[in-house]
Amino acid sequence: MTAERAAELGRAVTLTLLTPEPAPVAALGPAASKQVADLLEQRGVVFRGGSTVRRISGDTVLASPGDVWVRADRIVGVPLLRGPRLAGLPTDGSGFLIVDEHGTVPGLDGVFGAGDGTTFPIKQGGVAAQHAGVAARAIARRAGADVEVEAFHPHLRARLVAGSTTLALGDADGGDEKVAAPYLAPYLRRLRAEAAVG
Repeated sequence: MTAERAAELGRAVTLTLLTPEPAPVAALGPAASKQVADLLEQRGVVFRGGSTVRRISGDTVLASPGDVWVRADRIVGVPLLRGPRLAGLPTDGSGFLIVDEHGTVPGLDGVFGAGDGTTFPIKQGGVAAQHAGVAARAIARRAGADVEVEAFHPHLRARLVAGSTTLALGDADGGDEKVAAPYLAPYLRRLRAEAAVG
């Protein structure tokens, strides 16, 4: 979006993206990664994957591996994520709640967790909704419901809005919903249809 806006304003800028990811949106798979890589290339954005920022000194960023120095007029950083570190519950070193593949908290009978506050590494609304669905089924099963409980294996998908370009990315079609999940997406569509009728 920044590259497109700069072009609209007639400004010559060089944008460099430093990220630890080996390829753009690598978690969404090779097809999505190629789509985003092609878009970055079309927009003239330099992608430096596998990079970790080691130091910022004035207007220069030192990235590893290779001790690459990148000079910048503006630096925009994404902060490291920290979990809520809930008292009395087991957390990892960053404060995220430890859960297993069913959303149960090991060592605590009847305690469940799901979503971005847990140790699952991908923090995204659709994934959090799917995680909640797995935990809800485990809770229902524990309460005596005749439901099948499956391990959490999310379907990663996203809608990338990059100025005038929108890309659907991932392993399944999420429709028009911002948060795509098996129960949430149909529910939101139904609400929208009911609101349109009256």
